Amino acid sequence: KPSVSFSLDSAVDATSGVVLTSTSFCNAPDDNGPPPVTFTVHDAIEAAGFGKFQIILSVIGGFAWMADSMEVMLLSLLSPSLACEWGVTPFQQALSTTFVFAGWMISSPFWGRFCDVYGRKKGLISASLLGFIFGIVTAFTHSFLAFLLARFFVGLAVGGVPQSVTMTAEFLPVETRAKCLTLLKFFWAIGAATEAGIALAVMPTLGWRWLVGFSSLPLALFALSCWWLPESARFHVAHGKIVEARATLVRVARYNNRELPHGELVAESERSSTRMSELVSEQHRRTTAQLWIIWVLFGLLYYGITIYTTKLFQ
Repeated sequence: KPSVSFSLDSAVDATSGVVLTSTSFCNAPDDNGPPPVTFTVHDAIEAAGFGKFQIILSVIGGFAWMADSMEVMLLSLLSPSLACEWGVTPFQQALSTTFVFAGWMISSPFWGRFCDVYGRKKGLISASLLGFIFGIVTAFTHSFLAFLLARFFVGLAVGGVPQSVTMTAEFLPVETRAKCLTLLKFFWAIGAATEAGIALAVMPTLGWRWLVGFSSLPLALFALSCWWLPESARFHVAHGKIVEARATLVRVARYNNRELPHGELVAESERSSTRMSELVSEQHRRTTAQLWIIWVLFGLLYYGITIYTTKLFQ
């Protein structure tokens, strides 16, 4: 004899404050009954499609890349001013760049793990606020050593900003994912051009300290815009928070004027947690080595040329 089950799930929409309640009655199937209707986060994202929600999300994610680009472009603009301010040698000028990238290199694995444990949204807000705070601290430093330490912490923060790509990708349908993620680089170019424009207006009159302060503002604005972002539904499902994940997916569908699939939201698959050591396992070793070589060469070419630009005109 089949039994009757009743469930009541509720969650609060982060934007509207509306309580989302899902009530379901179901006859528990007997051994010969049909399986329950279910859907995954992937199914829900595909059903919600690409619309207003993804456009806003992409702009916010692009704003992170813009702020990141401004911090990198700033490195090439500060060196001449540091030589005048503290009489630093060319080697010490190079250290100011090295400290930023050292912080970036150290923090990148940390932020990836942090976001996996505590959530994409918390990671992005924490990283951007950390970068803003130490960007402002940089503007008030009165010694070269203090300047290096402040820029190191900025590098630690910047290492977490690329998590915005992960957040954006997890809300994009398969058909538009590659295009949208590629277009995020458009904001990198905007950031570089914006930084050059600010430097042109600020450096001759107010000096490098004001330039550093203005360059930190986009990180603060990005942190504020992150409050609009919902937490990743995939993150919630992976941590067993089905009600919160469904509330997020309902919000996405409402923004796009679409409906979610009928049925119960379930996890896509059961698998154990992965480790970084898998990157160098026999299965992934070759791909990992190729990607590392590509990114090392990219860093040498792009960042090397970008940071060296101001030296070309001296």
